[in-house]
Amino acid sequence: AAMGYVRQWDDFAEAAQQLFREHPNTVRYSVKYRHCDGKLLLKVTNNQQCLLYKTDQVQELKKVERLNNIFFTLAVKGASASVEEAEHATEELQPRSQDQLMGKQSGRKNRRRG
Repeated sequence: AAMGYVRQWDDFAEAAQQLFREHPNTVRYSVKYRHCDGKLLLKVTNNQQCLLYKTDQVQELKKVERLNNIFFTLAVKGASASVEEAEHATEELQPRSQDQLMGKQSGRKNRRRG
């Protein structure tokens, strides 16, 4: 199996999506964080082809999250699903305000009960 790290994120993400669409029943995707060196490792394989990507850049986490959502959408809706559907699904999962993100209920004061 051909194996090597893809250096550019866009190349990795495009090749990973293509591999998933071509072999939806055999592709596996794994994400591993190596705390000892602060690197995030991504692997997409179908046992014939293996795509690897590693990063230590926090800014790339949003890109990894987007790729996760694309894979979830492809797994649920099939290989013919569009990337736009995955992006729309991602938007639906995002909190609508900073208060919701922090777990506060909008329009009500947090009171201590005692």
